Amino acid sequence: MKAAIPVTKRLAYDDGLPPPGIAGKFTFTLSTKDGAPMPEADATVTNPGSGANHDGGAARFGQITFTRPGIYTYLITESGLVENVANDVAAGPGKTVTVTVTDDLAGSLKAVVSGADATDSAPTESTTFENAYSNPPVSGGSSTVEPAADKPSASTPFTGDSSAWIAALSTAMLIAGLGVLGLLLIRRKLG
Repeated sequence: MKAAIPVTKRLAYDDGLPPPGIAGKFTFTLSTKDGAPMPEADATVTNPGSGANHDGGAARFGQITFTRPGIYTYLITESGLVENVANDVAAGPGKTVTVTVTDDLAGSLKAVVSGADATDSAPTESTTFENAYSNPPVSGGSSTVEPAADKPSASTPFTGDSSAWIAALSTAMLIAGLGVLGLLLIRRKLG
C-alpha cells in the first residue's frame, strides 16, 4: 500500500496591501517520529506557488510504502524567509501528521492520511502552513514621531514637573517687562 502526504502554504495579508511573491521560497521537510517508513524520494519539497491570491500552493511528499497495519506519525517542518513575512507561529517545532494503515481483511491494506488541519468533526489529509505578510516600515525610520521626553507636544498634555516651566515663563515675562519699561524711559527722554 502506498500513500503520499500533502502540504499547503498560504499567505495571509490585509486587503489593499500588495503581497510579495512567495513561490519557491519555502521548503518543507518530512521526518518520522516513530521509525515510520519514509518516502523513497521527495522527503523535502518546495512550495510551487499558485493562484492570484499569492498563496504558496500545495505539494506532496513522495509516495510512502506501507507493508503492515499501524499508526505512523510524521513531522512536517518549514524553513525559508521572505522580508516582512512572519512564518506560521502555530507551527512551532513542526506539524504532526498521522497515517493509519488498516487491513481490510480481504488481503489488502488501506491507508488514511490525517493532516494537522484535521479535527474530530472534520477529518482531512491537509496540513497548512499560513504565514502573515505585514506592511513594510516606512523608509527613513519610524512612521510614528515621538515627542521629546522633556518637552510636551501640542497634542500631548504636559505631565512633568511644572516648576521649571513656571520659572522660565516668569523670567521671560520679567525680561519683556523690563524691555517695555526701558522703551518708555527712552521715549520720555526723547519726547
